[in-house]
Amino acid sequence: MSINQRILILVAAAVILVAYPLWIISEEMYQAQITKIVDNSAKNAINQTLLLMKQAPESDNFLTSTSIPGRQAFIFDSKGNTLESDGSNDLSAVIALLLNQLSKQPTKSSIISTEITQEGPNPKGWDCVVGFSKEKDIFVAVCYDRDYTYDASTSVQLTAGILALAVFVLGLLGAKLISARITLPLKQLANYARQLPSREIADAETQNTLTKFKSIKDKNIVELVRALAHMEQELTHYIQNEKNTAAERARIKSELHIAAEIQQGALPEKLNLPGQTASIKAHMLPAQEIGGDLYDYFMVNEHTLLFSLGDVSGKGVPAALFMFATQHMLRSLAMQGMPLNAIMKKLNNTLATNNTSAMYVTMVVGRYDLRTGDLEYILAGHQPPLLKHADGTLTNLEGAANFPVGNINNIKFESQMAKLKSGDRLVVFTDGATEAYDGQNNLYGMKRLVSLIRKDKGSCCEELLETVFSSVTKFSEDKNMHDDITVLCLHRKE
Repeated sequence: MSINQRILILVAAAVILVAYPLWIISEEMYQAQITKIVDNSAKNAINQTLLLMKQAPESDNFLTSTSIPGRQAFIFDSKGNTLESDGSNDLSAVIALLLNQLSKQPTKSSIISTEITQEGPNPKGWDCVVGFSKEKDIFVAVCYDRDYTYDASTSVQLTAGILALAVFVLGLLGAKLISARITLPLKQLANYARQLPSREIADAETQNTLTKFKSIKDKNIVELVRALAHMEQELTHYIQNEKNTAAERARIKSELHIAAEIQQGALPEKLNLPGQTASIKAHMLPAQEIGGDLYDYFMVNEHTLLFSLGDVSGKGVPAALFMFATQHMLRSLAMQGMPLNAIMKKLNNTLATNNTSAMYVTMVVGRYDLRTGDLEYILAGHQPPLLKHADGTLTNLEGAANFPVGNINNIKFESQMAKLKSGDRLVVFTDGATEAYDGQNNLYGMKRLVSLIRKDKGSCCEELLETVFSSVTKFSEDKNMHDDITVLCLHRKE
């Protein structure tokens, strides 16, 4: 319900609550007042007539007042005879009723007031005042037709009703004007608020809309205007901040996209190994735009392949930067012809120096001889790889419990030896594969990955990688990845 409607209803209710009782009271007051006036007027007329009878007892004409509508003045004796009257109406029935009333009086008073009613098909009521003249032993009466006085009362009541209606209508018009004066600024402010999202807040039209309310004196409207002005100011600041934040986010997103492209470009593509005796393939699926996992493979000489796979602590840009540093240092050290454990020691000391972020990387680094199938590998805080033999059986390539790389200076790394036979496939992976969760927080787990690799019927590394990534991503499709997933596969063909 609007303010206009509420004000109109309140005014209407107030007018009705006040006017109706006044209308009723005025009618009752008028009735009482007219009765009093009639009674006094009749008594004055009778007193004048009785005085005249004393002063001129021999006169035959004592009624000096003129005929008045709705009034009868007459003189009668105790036998009911009409001696004198100011009209031509038959008063015998009225006189008889008066005599009956007078007979009930214990003594004859000089003046009495009484009410009588003529019975019959058309009943008629009279308000009478009767005086008694002792000198002439006769009665003087003045009677007012009650219907006449009631008609006057009805007329007054009708007039009062018209006046009350006029007051009601004027009250409604006044309420309409007052409510319009109150609600017009509110409507304008409402329109301003509705149009606010579709235009610039700080434009001239908006400023003019708020400025024209300064002439309003109503405290509540003034407070509302101030609140809207404050809201406009705060929204201006908020929108500007949002624009700046959105621009900054867009800049960061663009830079992250470029960084992701650089990261993907730094990872090795397909490598054709000499002699076609083996193949190697790896793939990384980052949890964020930039991943913290790493893998690399390259030929150290014509018959030696070096590969690595690692998981940097942390995620995002810091982890990616640490990954780049690790990858390029490893490449550089590997090309110097040092033993594998010496390469890892040198890599660790270089990364640990001035490592204020305390980041580290868990790694599997292997050196594979394409001629013999001999594999030397080091586990630096990383889970062991899986070796799937040609007959379908799986072997965990366990190793010494070396520390992760990049956190502690001057630690030694112990390498292990293994041999790949024809048809064997080595699978190296990060914990993002085994620690993936589904929508019900169920863990993918090592057992599921081992079972998947054991059942895989693929004949090459590409098919095995596709099987692993398809299984893990399908398992966790209802939930965002919380860690990078990286898998590397080395396959000896003959």
